[in-house]
Amino acid sequence: MRRLEMEYFDTYYFCSIAQYLIEESDLDFASTLAEFTDPVGEFEREDYPKDSYLHRFVEFLVERILFEQNKYMAVDIEHAIDENGYKKVILEDHKVFHRKCLGDDYRYTTFELAILHYHGSIEKMKVWITNNIDESQFDYLDVAAEYTNYLESQYYDVIDNIKRDVLHLLFQNRMFLMHFNTFMSDVLQGKSSRKNMPQWVKRAVYYRDNGRCVMCQKDLSGLVDVEEEYEKQFDHIVPLEQGGLNEISNIQLMCSCCNQKKGTQTYTSNVYRFLYDD
Repeated sequence: MRRLEMEYFDTYYFCSIAQYLIEESDLDFASTLAEFTDPVGEFEREDYPKDSYLHRFVEFLVERILFEQNKYMAVDIEHAIDENGYKKVILEDHKVFHRKCLGDDYRYTTFELAILHYHGSIEKMKVWITNNIDESQFDYLDVAAEYTNYLESQYYDVIDNIKRDVLHLLFQNRMFLMHFNTFMSDVLQGKSSRKNMPQWVKRAVYYRDNGRCVMCQKDLSGLVDVEEEYEKQFDHIVPLEQGGLNEISNIQLMCSCCNQKKGTQTYTSNVYRFLYDD
């Protein structure tokens, strides 16, 4: 069995942004989400891809946030140069590079902190600008993009590590998964037909839901050897009839009785077994 060693680098921060984007559907972020949905929506639906739609969304989100952090820093540097001149900002110890006006408190971006966390060292943006960008070349978007590209090998390794941790937490949150799959059912045209569910999907869902029905909390661990009952216990959170996907993030464990009651409704439960009994 593969093991996951969580690093917890700003994992909850990334998860909270994912929840906000999907659950709040803020119009201010419509164009941002379109950068993810437009390319994905051009292709036909896939059935139970291991590189799930949730994987792809989290990868897009992490990559976008890290780049945006570099862009915000570059914007602040450009403003400082406009006010104080290139030489004073870049060649001297300007406060834009510090959280306070102290020389020992460098203002790292989330991107830089992530590389430091996973790789232990980094060429700071200030040093890179000093060595590579002169006054006539400074444009905040170019600086952000070129600095990110300069650290490309570390950048994608960092994205993979953060994505892994964020996916682990979001997959535990069935209410988020319901909102995400409702969102994706609108993004991807058409409807999915019922397919045989891979064993790796069943195992992942069974372990996540602790072998219990998500609605009534009935212990289903004694039924897993009966193939007919076993099949009934895996339910689409957003039903196929409502445009739901054959997707690991859209599956939950449910007893046959609750499954029948749910029918073709979109539903899940945010009730989980308590950590310990009194």
